[in-house]
Amino acid sequence: MDTADNRGLDDKTNTIGLQVPNPIFSGGSNCYSTRQAGNRLERACYELDRIANTIITMLEQYHRMHSTSTSTEQYDPAPEHIRRRSAGGSHAQGRG
Repeated sequence: MDTADNRGLDDKTNTIGLQVPNPIFSGGSNCYSTRQAGNRLERACYELDRIANTIITMLEQYHRMHSTSTSTEQYDPAPEHIRRRSAGGSHAQGRG
């Protein structure tokens, strides 16, 4: 049935479809995952520094106790390798 509105047109509907196997934008999940991994790494570095500083403090205390209780010789309260480590800074320095 031809009317003034559809004269010369048939009643078929044409559609076009497009399939994309990978999403163009994944909602920021890759960016979020990367940022989350960076935060975990930074926390791990701070935890490593905290443990290292605790160990250094304990070693210095044990060294002082040993040097004052076993001999009258003059011991350096912190041997060179301990001073170097404690003065060397932390793994997390320079992170912002």
